[in-house]
Amino acid sequence: MIKCALVFAALAASVSTAMAQTPLEIGQTHTGVLTAQNPRNQKGELTDCYSVDTQPGDQLTVSVTLNGLLRVGRAPSCGAVKTWDLQDNGTGWFAVRHSTVTFQSSGGTYLISAGHPNQGSYAILVARAAGGAGPVLPAGAPILQSPPGTASTTGSSAAALSDGETIKDCERCPLMAVILPGSFIMGSPDEEEGRRSNEGPRHLVTIASAFAIGAHEVTFDEYDTSVAEQACRAVPDQGWGRGRRPVIHVSYRDAQCYAGWLSQKTQQRYFLPSEAEWEYAARAGSETPWNTGTAIIASDANILNQYGQTVPVGSYPPNAFGLFDMHGNVTEWTQDCMDTGYLGAPTDGSAASGGDCSAKAILRGGSYVQLPDEARSAARSFGPRQLSNSGIGFRVTRALGPLAPGAPRP
Repeated sequence: MIKCALVFAALAASVSTAMAQTPLEIGQTHTGVLTAQNPRNQKGELTDCYSVDTQPGDQLTVSVTLNGLLRVGRAPSCGAVKTWDLQDNGTGWFAVRHSTVTFQSSGGTYLISAGHPNQGSYAILVARAAGGAGPVLPAGAPILQSPPGTASTTGSSAAALSDGETIKDCERCPLMAVILPGSFIMGSPDEEEGRRSNEGPRHLVTIASAFAIGAHEVTFDEYDTSVAEQACRAVPDQGWGRGRRPVIHVSYRDAQCYAGWLSQKTQQRYFLPSEAEWEYAARAGSETPWNTGTAIIASDANILNQYGQTVPVGSYPPNAFGLFDMHGNVTEWTQDCMDTGYLGAPTDGSAASGGDCSAKAILRGGSYVQLPDEARSAARSFGPRQLSNSGIGFRVTRALGPLAPGAPRP
């Protein structure tokens, strides 16, 4: 039997690539497997990296299925701390040679790393502490979030804009396309092939203010800039390459982190789109199942697993709003969560406040592996917000015009 040790520590400077961090949800057990493909730390151990978001005063217990060295750290990345001391030496890491460590959080994101010289499986749990809190750890890395609201409901209707205008707030910021106000019928008609019951009832949505949305899905080039600035966690590329491919393996939390980082960096208001904003942008004035018409084929979008992977953004023609890959390539996070269809859904472009966000956060657009009906403009898929895989990415929206009087800056 392999004796695994879970080590809450950092990658050594000799590791040239950033280790991807898997989000851990408090109260949920996560299983992992160390393989020969995992990065190695300075002791030559195979390693995995995790992160957990906390609030000040949280009393937490971290436990693993096998005895070993446990560590909890507050560094912004798993490669940021080189110490292997068992005591907190001012870096914010705490360690103990047991299978459980209990501590009190000062808030923020803490990092976890699992390591062992040999391959093997393990399970890890971050739970609310039932007893004493143990040591109080310094604050973790800041938890970045987009501003409250949505781009179309917090922007100014008086902004001077033209149809098709684009915005780019920094060299490696995403290219944003301006979407003018308008109304559309959200959802699908009963006779639409592939329709599911959660796509109704159809309802009129009016977008009163112009907003901007990413012309492309956020790319690795763009997302990795936030990682380099130690704002968001690193994510793997499945071995397909990075650059202009859409970023993948991103959870809802990762997408929110990027929108929050963009907001801080540019002093503009970036968000994840609401479902209504996403569908309005995807339809681009169309009422057909896809913005390509009554059918969509392999030359229109990266669907049907035709390449077995994502492709660089912009590889297919844009829709009438100048937006690329609204169908296929990667499915995209939105702010909303699944409720009972659209009963009581907002009609102004804002995100629904109800729904099951623990298990049914909404993703839109379909991925490279999906069938055409799963990539329709009205199609809704869902999953827990901690979900991340090779078919999930996102794009961002941006509010236009000046801040409303008294509105807080991001």
